[in-house]
Parts: sequence; structure tokens; C-alpha cells
Amino acid sequence: MYKLYYFIIQEFVSEPVYNLLGEESLLLIDDEILITADQLREYFDATMYINDYIFGGKFHERGFRLRHSLIGAKNSQHKLGKAIDFTVEGLKPATVQAEIIQNQRLFPFIRRMEKDTPRHTHIDTKTTRHNGLYVFKP
Repeated sequence: MYKLYYFIIQEFVSEPVYNLLGEESLLLIDDEILITADQLREYFDATMYINDYIFGGKFHERGFRLRHSLIGAKNSQHKLGKAIDFTVEGLKPATVQAEIIQNQRLFPFIRRMEKDTPRHTHIDTKTTRHNGLYVFKP
């Protein structure tokens, strides 16, 4: 099990999930997405926001989502603990996405990324048939 360096578990799971499982919630999240979040935080050297409810913010399902969640697609990678939506303080999502594309070798577990999302960056670790990063429109 990967030990987070820059984040706390509540940034990856909703408040009800954390209240039920506590630190064991970490078991719901794919190690590759946890490693990648830390790598991105290190690379951008800026605060990253996934779930921010723990800090008084409005986001609570930008990481793991329960199966019955109405947010996102029915078979979303979020529901498998393999996806995050995030913002980087001081950077527009288009800038973050371009940096990831240019430097994909630094982030080997990012297999898919949504392109042209104006409010956040979505990445996931879903296995694909593509070599390298698969960029798609939502």
C-alpha cells in the first residue's frame, strides 16, 4: 500500500466514505493514482486540489466515487478508484494538460486524460490498447 507524501486520504474519498472506513479508505484507491498525484504535486510545485471539503471547500467526489453516485459516467474510473479530477493552484487546466502531454514519460501511470475540460484536469490509470497517453474528449 502506497504511503501518501503530499496528500491526506480525505482528498481522495468523500466525507461519508472516510467517516465509515477512516484510513482504511486508502484501500479503495489504486496505488498508481496515488503515486501519480504525488508526482504531479512534485512536478508542478504548487497546491493541487482534488477533494477539498476537509479544508472547507466544495469538492467531495473528485476522487473515489461510490457505485450509486450520480456524478459522472455509469462505469467511471472514479468508481474503481482509478481516477482523479484536480486543479493546480495558479494554473489553468489547459496548461496542466499540455504539461502532462509534453512530459508524459514522467507520469507513466497516467494512461488516459480528458482534453479541453475548462474547470479541472481528469486523469486515470485505466489500461488501454494505446501506447502512451490516450487523450479524449468527455
